[in-house]
Amino acid sequence: MASKPKFSEAGILEQYRIALDNVASQSRIAAIMAELGYDAAKIGEGKVMLSETRQAYDLKQSVADEK
Repeated sequence: MASKPKFSEAGILEQYRIALDNVASQSRIAAIMAELGYDAAKIGEGKVMLSETRQAYDLKQSVADEK
């Protein structure tokens, strides 16, 4: 039997947003992430991906609400 997801899709997107905001606002986190290969350019890509994903999620929700 499949287990119920621990977090909602919206909750996961919010966690990603917070993580990306923390990297941008906290230099210590940014330095550690850069050591792992996630420099400012890669974080920027992540922000773009998050924005596009959030827009798709919101569209999906609005279409579902119209039904």
